[in-house]
Amino acid sequence: MRLVIAFAFAAAVAAAVAPSAAHRRLLASGETCAPARPHASGTSVESIATADGARSYRLHVPPSYTGTTPLPVVVNMHGRGSNAVEQEGYSAFSTKADSSGFIVVYPDGLTVGLNSTHWNAWQLPAPQPDDVAFIASILDRLNATLCTDQSRVYATGMSNGAMMSVRLACSLSSRVAAVAPVAGAYFPPMAYNLNPNETCPDTAPRPLIAFHGTADATVPFNGGLAGGVNYRLPIDDATPAEDVLADWAAHNGCASPRQESQVGTEVRHVQYGACASGASVELYAVDGGGHTWPGAFDVPSLGYTTHQISATDLIWSFFANFTLPDTDGDLIPDAADNCPAAPNFPQTNSDADFLDLEPGHADDVTWPNSDAAGDACDPDDDNDGLADAAESVACAPATGPTLASVRDSDGDRALDGAECAIGTDPLVAASRPTLPQCASAAGAASTGLDTDGDGLSDAIEFCYYASDPHDANTDGDLCGDGREVMSVNADRAVTSADLGLVAGAFGAYAAGPPPYPAYLVDYDVNKDGSITASDLGLVASRFGACP
Repeated sequence: MRLVIAFAFAAAVAAAVAPSAAHRRLLASGETCAPARPHASGTSVESIATADGARSYRLHVPPSYTGTTPLPVVVNMHGRGSNAVEQEGYSAFSTKADSSGFIVVYPDGLTVGLNSTHWNAWQLPAPQPDDVAFIASILDRLNATLCTDQSRVYATGMSNGAMMSVRLACSLSSRVAAVAPVAGAYFPPMAYNLNPNETCPDTAPRPLIAFHGTADATVPFNGGLAGGVNYRLPIDDATPAEDVLADWAAHNGCASPRQESQVGTEVRHVQYGACASGASVELYAVDGGGHTWPGAFDVPSLGYTTHQISATDLIWSFFANFTLPDTDGDLIPDAADNCPAAPNFPQTNSDADFLDLEPGHADDVTWPNSDAAGDACDPDDDNDGLADAAESVACAPATGPTLASVRDSDGDRALDGAECAIGTDPLVAASRPTLPQCASAAGAASTGLDTDGDGLSDAIEFCYYASDPHDANTDGDLCGDGREVMSVNADRAVTSADLGLVAGAFGAYAAGPPPYPAYLVDYDVNKDGSITASDLGLVASRFGACP
């Protein structure tokens, strides 16, 4: 699979052109990046820290990049023995990116265990690198620093890089919308003598377009032994490379039989259709073609290069047809979206609490009546049957909307519902009720009274959690109030994880006086204003799953 391309080419700045039709469809979505994420156009060399050490990649940004309009991303990987510089020049994808309006990443492989750069496409264990994690980390970096459309990420590559694109379809399908292997298409396992246990763990169908020369001496079109590798390319057909397509067609749930047509005099187009999610499977077989990139400049040592088609043009035309499912149209694919039904739902937890509505603490949704799905995306946080959006922020009459019992609008750590019941203002932190007020309103003689025996005093239940101090299980689910409110990590069961969280907070802040960092107030289980051994003891007393 060794691919070393020596070339010299003059860099030219391509003029910006109008976006492609597919790109115009993207613009019509109305999604923009705010604030803008500016970046100079052209190619730059970047590096990123990984478990395998610092790794490098080339990043090409087209002249049409504005920093506010999200652009698709193509990951383009070199062959064994090559590098990102050579792959950028050989595939000419940067030129295509400039004319069509997308971002290209050219990662560099490592030499671990071999005398040449390569990709661990075959799931070989350490010390082989985790290249899937490497690519994922690059995508994370791009999403954080550039204006990208996360639902339109694609992968291609040459030879061993082609195989790595297959690996991404098999192990990173939640983030890659389509793949295009050139001179290296396969379906796992790739070789009998490398890793016969190699699998394709992701079952999601992914569109695939492949290119392969019938005279390829490096990765044989008909499979078999080459360069010490016994390629498994399916052996039950006279045209085994096309059986690779059959494997992918089965994986993608394609219902129609294989169709074949002639393209020019030396290229055949093989295709499977009627596939699940429209994930079609295609191959351009180049009769007499070598281990080459169709349409690229000639490299005689690699064999014949056809110029009847351009792999680069065909790949981008293919990619432009596919987008990962994105129900809410926020350019974050459903598989990676914490709330796929709500556009622009926050994807991070900036204050280390249960759920971010916005950065900070007071607006976070917490206990005790949130259901199991409420931790990430729940339109009814308090399970009262009324959507949060329809619930009043102020105290409403009994006949009107009720307050979400787990909302704390003024950030005073007394819940809105409890404040309304007591008569204090849920929108003014200065009106925060004292424990005696809560106890009196709840009919409790003291803050230590625990009428329902659930491990929480009546005052704490009424004032801070808006639950009934006479009912050990206010919301009637499988987990009593005592456990719900003491599960500080939000899984609604008190486990060693909760004990560890409270113990960690106790160890770090018990010696000093309040105020504590905002997110630590949830570890103050008994709500006495400090994190003490009493909190740890309360959590320990409720240790155990629900029920």
